[in-house]
Amino acid sequence: MARGKPALWSALFGGLFVAAGVYVSGSAVPYNHLASYPLFALGALVVVGGLYVHAVAPEEPQMHDGETVTEKFHPTLRVAFVKLLAGVVLLGVGGYLLVGTQVPYAYPFACVALGAYVFAVGLWRFWANSLTTYYVTSNRFIKSFRFLGNRRRNAFIGDVRGVEASRGFLETLLGIGHVQIATAGKTAATVIKARNIPNPDELEEFLLRGMNERQ
Repeated sequence: MARGKPALWSALFGGLFVAAGVYVSGSAVPYNHLASYPLFALGALVVVGGLYVHAVAPEEPQMHDGETVTEKFHPTLRVAFVKLLAGVVLLGVGGYLLVGTQVPYAYPFACVALGAYVFAVGLWRFWANSLTTYYVTSNRFIKSFRFLGNRRRNAFIGDVRGVEASRGFLETLLGIGHVQIATAGKTAATVIKARNIPNPDELEEFLLRGMNERQ
């Protein structure tokens, strides 16, 4: 089962779209019934998607002989919530401009389009972070993700050639960041990015220390 209560939050946000559809269908907006159908469909999609995400979770990775997990952590959901709320606000402003004012339709439609994009990005980040787990073992850094299928990426500590911690403006405000891990294996180079994690500097320091110990 995924963490972060995705079913509950998706039902809440999906319910907002359904409520907006009910409001639009009873308003004086031209073609109000046609305009309400996308809102109903989007609300249903958000709810069903949240139920699916709630029901699945990444599988635990298999450990090699003598290998132990030293740390297990998840990406935070803070950035996702900020984007979700920003998207809802933009959609609400666009809806108000469309229904409650006489401004040209270009303005509310532009606001709605931007809000829908921001909301979709936030929703996907919320679902993806809920289904992502990072493991630090005695030999590897593992990123495990599951949505429609399982995806697992491994970086052997001995193959790590570079570690970079970074924070954007929003991540700095929220106290989180990203860590990018570059490896050089025998067959091909690999880059793994751990997104939206708390205390990225600690993970960077741990991996750099592991690199130095194996040199």
